[in-house]
Amino acid sequence: MNRPKGQSPSRSELSERVSRKRQDYEQSNESLNRGADDVDTARQTREGVELAGVVESDAAIEQALESAEQAATSDFEQEGRQLEQKHAEGQELENDMNERAKVTIADAEKLREGQAKLHADTLRQRLQEAQAAASAVLEFLDQQEKEATEARRRSQQDYQRDLERVQNQKR
Repeated sequence: MNRPKGQSPSRSELSERVSRKRQDYEQSNESLNRGADDVDTARQTREGVELAGVVESDAAIEQALESAEQAATSDFEQEGRQLEQKHAEGQELENDMNERAKVTIADAEKLREGQAKLHADTLRQRLQEAQAAASAVLEFLDQQEKEATEARRRSQQDYQRDLERVQNQKR
């Protein structure tokens, strides 16, 4: 990751990106859960009607119910694809933070090496301060990456649960 100096985001920017991603996941999962409920309701309704009127109305009712089920399933699948895209974007954010952490580790090592070579105590102290700052950044990046990863994994699990629910209802 060879970024020009000065192109790093602030802590608040990274925290906000992780928070927004988590909120996106939660909203999408809530919507998918409602969508799975809609598919379930459409299927249960279709299976529950007795259709004992007349042939023409029975056929129209059956067709309308099948259409409703197909629409609910299609909406669920579309929202699922959108959530999968959000997961891919979240993975990119996690990878970016991981790469930043690797660069920070390498920078901290260079600071240690430079500190070992210095003779003046004041210069060594300044490099120690820089090392402390690098350690704090590393801790922050690690924490943010863990939060982002956990939010994505939780979202993927919720989506998988709803997806299995919808697929099992087809049987």
